[in-house]
Amino acid sequence: YLWYVEKKFKLVFIFLHSLELVFLLWIIISVFKLGIFWIAIAIGLTQHMVLDIFFNKDVIYSYGYFLSFRLIKKLKKENILRDFKCSHLEK
Repeated sequence: YLWYVEKKFKLVFIFLHSLELVFLLWIIISVFKLGIFWIAIAIGLTQHMVLDIFFNKDVIYSYGYFLSFRLIKKLKKENILRDFKCSHLEK
């Protein structure tokens, strides 16, 4: 946890947190007429991403949720994460 908070990493690997994958999942559900199980998965993933973008706006740039952007920027943390401070860790 502190490794993340203190940003002791250089690259950001969050492949499943990608808006492209959410769009792709909805398209696949639509094209292949997948059942309620897959629609429920897509709703949950969509809701998770919307809440992540809304509540983590102080931590990650909104365009950081696009996998294509992260790959273009070579996954470098300074292009994806804001310079955030965790107030509960400050003494």
